[in-house]
Amino acid sequence: MSIEHQMSIEQLDELAGRAAKRILDSSDVRLVSHNDADGIASAGIIAHVLLRAGIPFVCSIVPRLNEAAVERISSQSCELTVLCDMGSGQPELVERLGEAVVLDHHYPRGDGSALEDSALEVNPHHVGIEGSFELCAAGVCYLVARRASQMGGWKHEDLVGLALAGIVGDKQRIQGPNLAIVEEGIKSGYLVPSRGLKVPDYPVEELFMRCYEPYLDITGDEEACHNFAAGLGLEGKRVDELSEEEGRRLADAVALKLLKGAHPTIVEVLVGEFYRAPAELVPNTIELADLIGACGKLDRAGLGVALCLRDRSVLEEARGVLAAHQERVLEEIKRVEGAMREMKWLRWAAAENLVATGVVSSTLLRYRYPPDKPLVLLNLRDSEVRVSARGTRAMVHAGLDLSSALSEAAESVGGKGGGHAVAAGAEIPKGTEQRFIERVHTIVQQQLEGKTA
Repeated sequence: MSIEHQMSIEQLDELAGRAAKRILDSSDVRLVSHNDADGIASAGIIAHVLLRAGIPFVCSIVPRLNEAAVERISSQSCELTVLCDMGSGQPELVERLGEAVVLDHHYPRGDGSALEDSALEVNPHHVGIEGSFELCAAGVCYLVARRASQMGGWKHEDLVGLALAGIVGDKQRIQGPNLAIVEEGIKSGYLVPSRGLKVPDYPVEELFMRCYEPYLDITGDEEACHNFAAGLGLEGKRVDELSEEEGRRLADAVALKLLKGAHPTIVEVLVGEFYRAPAELVPNTIELADLIGACGKLDRAGLGVALCLRDRSVLEEARGVLAAHQERVLEEIKRVEGAMREMKWLRWAAAENLVATGVVSSTLLRYRYPPDKPLVLLNLRDSEVRVSARGTRAMVHAGLDLSSALSEAAESVGGKGGGHAVAAGAEIPKGTEQRFIERVHTIVQQQLEGKTA
């Protein structure tokens, strides 16, 4: 690690300490977080801190921070609002919430100073750390939990599994601050490294029937999945019960299928080291991220938070929610793929009432199309259009910035957008879809041509 990077981590730790002190000094807290896996894991970490500190709190999980969410949140009177996985890009909304702490990893609005007067903000981007790849919101919250434990005299190491669920859910790299968190977890014994296929601990044939990660040519086909498992001699065996040789056999077979379809780099992402967190109800952090993410997307976020708080009574219900979510996502992937349209600088599709725009767009980009241009998905709802856009790190290195592109394009049609360079979202008014897509296309062209010019 470079001296500059080490200094950045120390600066971030100092900010985390200030946030921890502000939280512990509060008489009561309004905890608000995003409804994806990273956001729910973040809420779980801070909820553990508040419980250990004996601080009363109310928790709200929301799909986005907008006017409606602010009105609902403001109706709960508390001394301090803690926002997780949101807030850095919405300073005008945060300032309406009174005293606030923002624990985020998305790109800050403008020069990053907009929140200085209204909130105490911990965001890796402010100290030169890339929040898209190197630290998620759950990682930020883990750093705050660590500093809070030092002040309060309780442990924090057992929360590292939730930080990993956030890293997995946001598909981040194990490098920089993420790597430091993982190394701390291994040293404390609360993370156990494993090698093989990075998948949930399902029976092998069920794995490929239910999961869209990896998305194979047999995914969702019961007979094909049964034949695949039987052909490997793994029928009826759970992934976590496989011997080392059986695990290699499965990983090699999946890698071969991926090399025939998806771009080769996906193999590196899916086969390798992953981690189990023995303190959690679901130790496989990949499966844990799937569970809490599904609860959030199907409006059962309370179940996800309860899982993070290790309430065993909700586990089977949460697994039922995940099964329903997986079935719905596989249907949506097929529906969106059939509606895909090609432009020179991007691919895009529009579909009605999707529950998993981010998952669908990510899966299609990773497994069904060459990694040559970003993918934009419009989710047509009753009163608005929600947008999800995904690129690759190679595209970002070539100049792509989807956060900027979606923010500018959405504002041009009366909406709002933002996120990360590699993955972003927006909300736009109905009837503006074509103008929005054309504007995004123009901006992406300028970004990519400008970088190579």
